Amino acid sequence: MLFGQSSVKARESVVLYVIIPKSEIATINASGFIKGDSGRSYVGLRESPEQALERALKINPDVQREECMMCAIHFTPLGWMHCTTKMQGNVPMLYKKIYQNPLDWETWHFNAAIPLEMHDVNTSQGLLKVILHEF
Repeated sequence: MLFGQSSVKARESVVLYVIIPKSEIATINASGFIKGDSGRSYVGLRESPEQALERALKINPDVQREECMMCAIHFTPLGWMHCTTKMQGNVPMLYKKIYQNPLDWETWHFNAAIPLEMHDVNTSQGLLKVILHEF
């Protein structure tokens, strides 16, 4: 046998989170996209709902849970690969930004508007899907 059994395993699905105001739901449903905060070219995503809420409160201490929705962005393994390797200018569409700013330490930057669903154009396989949750 020329090749031994591979020890590489496909990455499981990944979920990242962001908090949005309920007042934006109609716009998101009409456009089909979640856009970044005003003045930012990216959507800041966190690895847990608690981290997403903590980030939202740091951005705006007046955030009220009952006025917000939790967005869970579910990436399939193919979607994760697509989003972390597709370039948006000189940076990947999705990458983890690590720097010392206490607001955005280790925040995943999605450097585009996030579609509510994304599929591979050649195979129609799902790449990502956004699910909205009430608190």
